[in-house]
Amino acid sequence: MAAVTGNIEWMDRDTARGESDGVYGGSLGTLGATKSRPPKREAAPLAKSHAQLSRLLWIRRTVELYLAGKGRDRRERRIALVQDQSGELRFEITPEIPNNAIPWAYAGSSIPSIGLWGKANDKMLAPTFDLPAGPEDQGGSCPGSSFGQTTSTLVEASLRAKPPKPLIIPESPGGAEPAKPLNVREAICESCYATGGSYAYLIQQVGEVVRLWWLKGLERRGEAGRQEFLRIMLRGLTALEFNATTWSHDGQRVPLADGIWPVRVHASGDFFHPTYASWWMDLANAAAGVLPKVHFWAPTRTWVTWGPNAWPRILARLKQNNFSVRASGFHVGENAPGRLAPAGTFGASMGSTSIYQPDMRPDDTRYDFNCGVFKKDSSGAKARSCDRALGPDGQVGCRACWVQGQLRINYQNH
Repeated sequence: MAAVTGNIEWMDRDTARGESDGVYGGSLGTLGATKSRPPKREAAPLAKSHAQLSRLLWIRRTVELYLAGKGRDRRERRIALVQDQSGELRFEITPEIPNNAIPWAYAGSSIPSIGLWGKANDKMLAPTFDLPAGPEDQGGSCPGSSFGQTTSTLVEASLRAKPPKPLIIPESPGGAEPAKPLNVREAICESCYATGGSYAYLIQQVGEVVRLWWLKGLERRGEAGRQEFLRIMLRGLTALEFNATTWSHDGQRVPLADGIWPVRVHASGDFFHPTYASWWMDLANAAAGVLPKVHFWAPTRTWVTWGPNAWPRILARLKQNNFSVRASGFHVGENAPGRLAPAGTFGASMGSTSIYQPDMRPDDTRYDFNCGVFKKDSSGAKARSCDRALGPDGQVGCRACWVQGQLRINYQNH
């Protein structure tokens, strides 16, 4: 492999979080105090979701320790960005992460390298750039989840308070939902798909943590870090293989050869800082001149903590319509949020929600289009991928999330 950078010093290894730093999440004594204990019908689902979140944090912490030279093998590790024979950019880890790093969940093999971009998302069939899900004080990259997961310091303190002091979720973009107290049982972050299943595998967590630490290192370098981000990410994009679709940038069906090349930003994770979000707009601008068919899509719950003025400034950097940023709803069953910036602003798409049984109300006004990936057909089978799902026009193959910015989209809770 050809080296692209030298050893990546993304952090001060002496400040790597240690085994006793106490960020594995609460004991769900968050549900224990008499005055703050929820009804029994709520306790069981919360206990299950909390256990999944806590398990992920143990796995992530183990990964962090190994990468920082504090794992069970106590071996210092070198991380370098390299280009393999196919042209793909990868983070090479020397020595590799052993397959028994997680004692109760052995990986199929040791991990010598991780791709800059993820390529194994069978649902979207699109390259993804994934970061650790969850609150930042738990090693995650999702500011909004600090208000919506029982492992969050904020949520735990709120639930333990006597009398209870509920967190207030601000009004959602476009005024779709008023400001209201947190209902942690219905918080979408509490049952986040990116905290379980294949996202909790060792190889996935290694990739997410390495990417986040790399980005944090670039962020500390200011303008030089931004330039490095653009150079590396654009170089990585040009090496990817895309599944062409029959959608154009303006949402119209066109011949297959003219379809967009979809890229998913943060299938796991979120924009951890406004500066980082602005870098993605700059990348989209740079990509437009080199890869004009590439179209980015990113859902985000950052509006919960950043306030209403951040995204209009960020999206103002975007110079063309090749990025769709959608505000994600906070609680299950709520109205999908509106746009993060005024209509007509490049990238300011309508938001998305998550509803348990959307087919029960055909006239549902909480969204405009129900994602067909998990919708059953007449035989009871699910499409399970964007290219097999029905689009808004009723035809097979859908990229509505990328190109139908005028539609509020529902992702069925599953």
